[in-house]
Amino acid sequence: MKCPQCNINMKSGTKTHTVQHPAGTMIFHHVPCFECLSCGQSFFSPEITANLENKIDNLSEVLSGVYETEFDPVNP
Repeated sequence: MKCPQCNINMKSGTKTHTVQHPAGTMIFHHVPCFECLSCGQSFFSPEITANLENKIDNLSEVLSGVYETEFDPVNP
């Protein structure tokens, strides 16, 4: 996969993704991503993005404060 910003090859990796939401802060550790070897930008696949959005929607209904967890790509 090539970086959409600089057209350089990307490598698979993981990152911590933090979301600031009006209901609170959500921190997901070890989220699968692609990282650019040149510019350092990271990107999520469409499947991971959809999974994150689903988790954020579900958590925002019950969250109050900070929620921190390991990312589980199997359970949206």
